[in-house]
Amino acid sequence: MGFFDDITKKVSETTNSVTEKTNKIAKESKLKKVLAENDSKVEKMFNELGKAVLEKKENIDEVSKLVWEYNEKIESIKKDNENIRTEILLLNNKKKCTNCSAEIDAQVAFCPECGKEQEKPTLKEEVIPEGKRKCVGCGEIIEIKYTFCPLCGAQNEAPAVEGEVINNEEGNNN
Repeated sequence: MGFFDDITKKVSETTNSVTEKTNKIAKESKLKKVLAENDSKVEKMFNELGKAVLEKKENIDEVSKLVWEYNEKIESIKKDNENIRTEILLLNNKKKCTNCSAEIDAQVAFCPECGKEQEKPTLKEEVIPEGKRKCVGCGEIIEIKYTFCPLCGAQNEAPAVEGEVINNEEGNNN
């Protein structure tokens, strides 16, 4: 019986690994789609602003007001995009060097490009709300009543205790 148990365990581990990787790829694809949509919005705003400035070029106060309004919207989208890019890097266990902005592994102590010492990853606390649990497959917070995760299909092996505090390294859902 041990042989079949071992095979079952290996198949289960492989399935969970494939599911986790598939979910990571899907999440990264969604984030990249949002980036592209945001870039398109910014380009459209620049075009609208250019037209508006040409139409109102005689009224400098109105032009100034328009530029200010568009600038706030564009800067907000750019900030969102930077957060999305950081999230994509974290999904791939990467980060940007604090000195030269090179893309580096998240766990390195020193940047291989410029040699700058990097901040050590901090632990972030995640509290699982009452009636919820963390999926063993994809790491998302889901209803505790589910036997199978509705997001990735993983079977519940060890439900979290309500209100349990989980310490994760930043960017790690395991």
